[in-house]
Amino acid sequence: MIRVGDPSIPWQEFRECQDQKDVYLIEKGAERLIGTTTEKVVKFEQDGAVYLKRTQSLLTNEIGNRIVELVVEHDTFRPISLRDEFVGTDVYEFDYSTVTQEVFDLFSVEMMLRLLPLQENYEESLLIYGTDGEAEEVTIKVVRQEHYAGRDCWVVEVNFGFAFQTYWIASKTQGLLKQSGILSTDLIMEFR
Repeated sequence: MIRVGDPSIPWQEFRECQDQKDVYLIEKGAERLIGTTTEKVVKFEQDGAVYLKRTQSLLTNEIGNRIVELVVEHDTFRPISLRDEFVGTDVYEFDYSTVTQEVFDLFSVEMMLRLLPLQENYEESLLIYGTDGEAEEVTIKVVRQEHYAGRDCWVVEVNFGFAFQTYWIASKTQGLLKQSGILSTDLIMEFR
């Protein structure tokens, strides 16, 4: 099991980055472009400590706009704070200083995938902070290699317990190329 600050993971190698992908809904095999998603990760220092701030935005009129801001310790990925805003409706803010368990935040998993030593048959688990205040186990499993968007990549399945996501991670750069999630029996959302 991967632990917060696990010495086998090169946490400090995570670099600032930004990315934009198109968002597609695939319903009964028919896909349509519904918007974009952006990600920006910046490193900053505060009170002598180094942090990463990940801002992810989903911009779509069809299902609503959403902005998630997560702050983690740079060298451990220990979560510090989370702000999740469904623009124009709800805002959820959480301060992790009250959490006594050694857990990751759900929104840090996509960052972690870029640091893991992915290879054939790789399988690992970790704990995230659950919505009920309890630690929930997440499993990560490489299911195959594939050529996607002109690159060799690992296809990685992540089971969050309440949701199942598949990621395409470039094998050389560990860049996140594509994400696919099943929303219901006939509905899939993809970021690519």
